[in-house]
Amino acid sequence: MDCQRCGGPIVRRRTGPEGSICERCYSRAYHARKIEARCAAQLQAVLDVVAGVAPDLERAAIAGAIERAAPSELEQKRALEYLLAVPDALCAGSPQLPQVVGRLAAELVSAGAAAVVRPACPRCGRVVELLHPTVDGRICARCYGVGRAAECGLCGERRRITTRTPDGLPMCSSCRNRDPSRWEACAGCNRTRPVNARTEEGGALCNTCYRQPGLPCDACGKVGMIVSRKGGRMLCTRCYRHPTRPCGRCGRVRRVALRAKGDQPDLCPACHWAAVAVCVRCGEEGPSRGVQKGEPVCLRCLALARLDEVLTGEDGRIPETLASLRGVILSAEQPRTLSVWLDRSPGVAVLRDLVTGDVPLTHEGLDALPQNASLNHLRQLLVACGALPQRDPNLVRLERSIEALAAALDQAEDRQVLRAFARWRVLRRARSRADKGGFTAIRAKNARTVVAEAARFLAWLRGRGLSLSDCSQADVDLWLATGVDARRRIGEFLRWARTQRAVGDVSVPVAGTGTAPRSIDAEARWAMARRLIHDDSLDLADRVVGTLVVLYAQPVTRVARLRRSDVVDQDGQTSVKLGRELMAIPEPLGTLIRTLPWRRQVGPSGKVDAASEWLFPGRQAGLPLHPEYLRKRLGELGIECRASRNAALLQLGSRLPAAVLADKFNIHRTTADRWVKTAGGDWARYAAERPVPAATDDRNQGDGRASFGDV
Repeated sequence: MDCQRCGGPIVRRRTGPEGSICERCYSRAYHARKIEARCAAQLQAVLDVVAGVAPDLERAAIAGAIERAAPSELEQKRALEYLLAVPDALCAGSPQLPQVVGRLAAELVSAGAAAVVRPACPRCGRVVELLHPTVDGRICARCYGVGRAAECGLCGERRRITTRTPDGLPMCSSCRNRDPSRWEACAGCNRTRPVNARTEEGGALCNTCYRQPGLPCDACGKVGMIVSRKGGRMLCTRCYRHPTRPCGRCGRVRRVALRAKGDQPDLCPACHWAAVAVCVRCGEEGPSRGVQKGEPVCLRCLALARLDEVLTGEDGRIPETLASLRGVILSAEQPRTLSVWLDRSPGVAVLRDLVTGDVPLTHEGLDALPQNASLNHLRQLLVACGALPQRDPNLVRLERSIEALAAALDQAEDRQVLRAFARWRVLRRARSRADKGGFTAIRAKNARTVVAEAARFLAWLRGRGLSLSDCSQADVDLWLATGVDARRRIGEFLRWARTQRAVGDVSVPVAGTGTAPRSIDAEARWAMARRLIHDDSLDLADRVVGTLVVLYAQPVTRVARLRRSDVVDQDGQTSVKLGRELMAIPEPLGTLIRTLPWRRQVGPSGKVDAASEWLFPGRQAGLPLHPEYLRKRLGELGIECRASRNAALLQLGSRLPAAVLADKFNIHRTTADRWVKTAGGDWARYAAERPVPAATDDRNQGDGRASFGDV
């Protein structure tokens, strides 16, 4: 007969819940019951002791704290023996507590016990988990690491030693992670990188591929990575919000990286990045390296030395074409920004290749490199500093996207047709507008959409076994009926193809224009304007841009490209050049506009001369903010730009003649006339009625002024 529990042969039969079991399984079950009973007794004894110390907690909460702090029988036994020997251990806050009792004190404090005191580290004073015993009591992991610090045999820095080289030299953790001999092929990305964790099969995982095991969040209930356990609540990355307060060093309202302690104020991540000391090179006090070695060097001096090393050529000199770039980079307010850029940005390697001559200092030389954000940032810095000539970035991006769309087509005939259409129709018009400075990012986006729809149409025809010359009106109608409205953009491509006799008599039917333009309610528009003008909690840029869209019917693309020279302050009256003439701006909007520019970049991009001319400077040197970014910000406030602008044009068209509307608000005469007719405004007798005194309502005067009396 076999045992019903382990399946082995039965030498001496015993009876269990499953039936006949062997002597060994019976003995295991007996001892397990004894251990369970002993654990229950110990848990009850610890519970009685803790209940006398924390009478304000319920016994169920105390039992949960004990189980979390001491889940095993041995830990409960140690906690019971110590608490019986030292009854006031949980109230004294002594660092001599055993580790299990320290964890129990932390759990009781989190549960709300008023009399319990968590022990603090005797060296740094922080109230954290004390893991390492010393003669002074248990200390935290940071102090333990400081005590074990020594001079690293590789980098020379005094740090905690984690291992040794094969020659016996001490090695810090940073050098250990940078040692390629310890790297392994990651099981996730297959790149040879430092090992951060291992899979169940033993495979290595790098820092990028490793994912912390998910736990349920106490706020949203979803399983995810827990980043905060403060107050006993587990919060995931979606629910946790870092505290933001004014930094005690730079004054900016940023995320708190180091909380205030004693005479040390709150510090943001930028100011906490390095210790503050007096530099041995320049004599200035600031964030420095080498403080523990007694030879502090500030981050700006380190960045200067590193930058000169990158920019110095083989002749020991910095090229004259890059001298202005050096000054712009070093003028950044935050030296931490320079250090991070010099240490991590791939653009630094490109800059070094430009100095050595491996890459020509031309746009064509940079175009031959892989295009990424770092290269675009460096290119725009070189353009703003005069090292490279000016060129329209929107036009260049359009040319690249057209080439990518053409290369994606399978048939050589289709690629030839698409390139010809883009070269002689789309790019020709784009270059003409770029020469006049009117080729905006939105126009580049629309031009790319036209070419993209033409490429999709050609690929769709090939999928049906047809070429462009075989296309009929029925095929065009089927293309339009089985897709979104964006497919109508092939109309321009078909008109060009007819002129080239590449397609027959086909066209895209004109969409109906009898419906009124989509707009918002007048009351909702004025309520939105009141909020933008009077709500000081909103961001300055959102208030100015939103008001110009809602009240002055300005497109976001035009507002984003406003320059400081477009704002005129004369005799206390603020005026903005939105069209051919200046527009008088009443208060308080005038005061808001005078406080611009908004959020000038603190890095090198904000130090070029061209950065100061924009009211809304962007992240790229010498360029304004992208209009889509401003449009997204307004959308978060509930402002739909197109509908709000249409509502403003309807209101202005009903009160102003087309000529005034076009001149004041920078609208084409034909467009202004269409809006006046749509709004029902009749200005046929405007010249005869103009000498008549205007009404008292400011909005009826027709002089371009706006009144916020009702706002």
